[in-house]
Amino acid sequence: MKRFSRAWRGAYIGARKGNLARLPTRVPSPATQANIVAECERCRRAAAALDNARSEHDAETLGRIYDQAVDAFDASVFELYGITDEERRPAISVARTCSK
Repeated sequence: MKRFSRAWRGAYIGARKGNLARLPTRVPSPATQANIVAECERCRRAAAALDNARSEHDAETLGRIYDQAVDAFDASVFELYGITDEERRPAISVARTCSK
């Protein structure tokens, strides 16, 4: 990403529009796009429910539901880009490490 952007103070990255246009972005079919949007919405609803959990038991249950929603969303995006299971493992590992 550094190749397509410049660093700002505070570790923010400013991406330049012209450089972003050169990135290999896939355009999904309408059906695939609808699926990805639905998975994203499922993640949003699960996150909102988790934020409103009333007990520790509810939080654990809703946390698992949220994790499943995120996994389904990730799978949809990985499928769009043709990323194999072997290629997914490092990406998921890094993402989980960063989110903790």
